[in-house]
Amino acid sequence: MDQQTTGEIPHSESASDDLLLSVLPIRHLIVTLRFTASARPRFFHQLEISAWLRYWFSDDEEFERFLRIDCPEAGHSPYQTGDYYRFSLFGLACPDALLQRLIENLQALPASAPVSDAKAPFRNNLRLIELQDGFTDATVRSVEDLSLYDFETLMQETAIWREQRYQRLRWISPVRLLKDKTRRKDLKGEARFCHDASDIDMPLLLSRLHDRLADSARRDGRDIPRRPPPPNIDARYTHVFWLDNHYTDARGGQHVVGGLCGLIEFDCGADSGLQALLPLLVLGQFTGMGQRSAFGMGRYLLETPDGCVTHRRCLPARSLLMRAMDPDNLEQAWSHIHVNRE
Repeated sequence: MDQQTTGEIPHSESASDDLLLSVLPIRHLIVTLRFTASARPRFFHQLEISAWLRYWFSDDEEFERFLRIDCPEAGHSPYQTGDYYRFSLFGLACPDALLQRLIENLQALPASAPVSDAKAPFRNNLRLIELQDGFTDATVRSVEDLSLYDFETLMQETAIWREQRYQRLRWISPVRLLKDKTRRKDLKGEARFCHDASDIDMPLLLSRLHDRLADSARRDGRDIPRRPPPPNIDARYTHVFWLDNHYTDARGGQHVVGGLCGLIEFDCGADSGLQALLPLLVLGQFTGMGQRSAFGMGRYLLETPDGCVTHRRCLPARSLLMRAMDPDNLEQAWSHIHVNRE
């Protein structure tokens, strides 16, 4: 779908549109870096990349309100000197000055690196290679080079999805969805979150997506009424599973922060009750859903049943196949085969 840069966002008086307008316009920046020293991030990179970037923001509120990240290289590790690394940044109604400051800090790496601790995988061991507009692939040198995904663009993309009766939502990073209030009343910690298909249904998913956007709207100073009851519809197919994850805070404390992965397929026909909520589903691809979405969790793509998408995710700097062909990996494979006579 072609992205367009337009003028002001059209005025809207509906509460539903207020949810959308609170995070629009969106700008998408693809960042390609190169390691100047080796690094060994955890399996999920989202929390470590978030921690690295947050140092460039004046406070946590600023980071969580205006920025989202996507880490397509999650699962890749380790990295050697000279290896490339790529991730995406999404500015949600982000002030120009803030995005410009972020761009300038990236351009000044490694001198501008906010972290130098050798224990951190992402620190002053990275140098900028390229910045690109995630919607147009154009080279970016300043915030003025970034195109806008605005209200009009969102409506154009939504119109495409209205023509697709069967759709599915595929998570591309673990999502932390609180169970329904009645089901988590006596639960604590990670037990409060959806762990398998028996915990999740379409009404719950739509409610959590609404909650995520409503939180952004209230931070933007908008008066958002209580969430309306979601349509009571059944998923056609659900395949989800829980993945454990943890991170270490600045004091060395360990924290568990797992989430669901997988997909859920649903009927979006005219009589399904979902048509009016399609803009929220489309926009959620940029904002994420559930808890810790500012850390890159809860990201998803809308797909047709045969895998077609309207939002193209950026690719890792190197594919898993290319990484598997690294000399060290091939040497280890040969040693394993030789020792075991396979």
